[in-house]
Amino acid sequence: MRIAIVGPGALGLFLAGRLSRLIAKKSVSGEKEQSDSVCLLDYNKERAAELREKGIWLEQSQWSGRVWLEVSAEPKSLGIFDIVFLCVKVPAVEAALEHFSVLVGPDTLVVGMQNGIKHPELIANAGGIAALGVTSEGVTLLAPGRVAHRGRGLTRLGLLGKESSRSVKRLNELAVMLNGADLITEVVDSVVHYLWAKLLVNVGINALTAIHDIPNGELLKSEHLTRKMELAVREATRVAFAYSVPVVGDPVADVVAVCRSTADNISSMLQDVRKSRFTEIDAINGAIVQAGKKLSIPTPVNDELTASVKALEKSYHT
Repeated sequence: MRIAIVGPGALGLFLAGRLSRLIAKKSVSGEKEQSDSVCLLDYNKERAAELREKGIWLEQSQWSGRVWLEVSAEPKSLGIFDIVFLCVKVPAVEAALEHFSVLVGPDTLVVGMQNGIKHPELIANAGGIAALGVTSEGVTLLAPGRVAHRGRGLTRLGLLGKESSRSVKRLNELAVMLNGADLITEVVDSVVHYLWAKLLVNVGINALTAIHDIPNGELLKSEHLTRKMELAVREATRVAFAYSVPVVGDPVADVVAVCRSTADNISSMLQDVRKSRFTEIDAINGAIVQAGKKLSIPTPVNDELTASVKALEKSYHT
């Protein structure tokens, strides 16, 4: 299958590197072998040229090295792909779908890999076969073209909209391929429910770590921050229930467990703030605020966290 990965961020580079190594059956010697089946897409022509020339540096516990693959900023010359992974941040989803629409045919599986709950509708209207991916793989962008795998996780894939034998077959084929690349993957029903489950975790961790410039585990060392994390998650849980999303177990306990298991990790939002980039705050805590207003559910803690992160963004973009 031909696979396109849109977005050279941490997750995009990680998927591109893993799948390229699988398909090309690259040796650990680092020989410059290139898979034509995997293509990384970037809107920036200069960065695309550099990635194409220098490859991707993939840092992992078992193997680290350079991976070469096709990288392009010219989607019109590439034709139709079987799989398109959309790995851009939520604010860029709509523009990316428009710019890279030429990659999508009626049988193309388009997989949105974003955080939050604002992108499923956009993915559903992108053409092809719409799907979502929810992953807990821990990856960190070290520098352009350099990504580190910091924590092993589970990836769940699910279809959006009406299923068909064709769409189910394509999704299962992708799951087999990801498992072959040593990414634990399963196909699930109601993938949006898992999207909400991840959102509850992100609501508790991302904004607070970004505001206080600390790794995940530090949230548990401060009674004040732990309490604020709990209140933010409780607000989001009430909103989820109001949307008839089944919330299993104790979301606060889940967030605490994630903080412990990823104690040294730097959240994606903190990575963005440290690099003076716009964050996904509107798709995470901000999404809870918007949903709460629609349902007349107060969300004062998420209001505060959203405003604080936006103030950080304004400070380095003024």
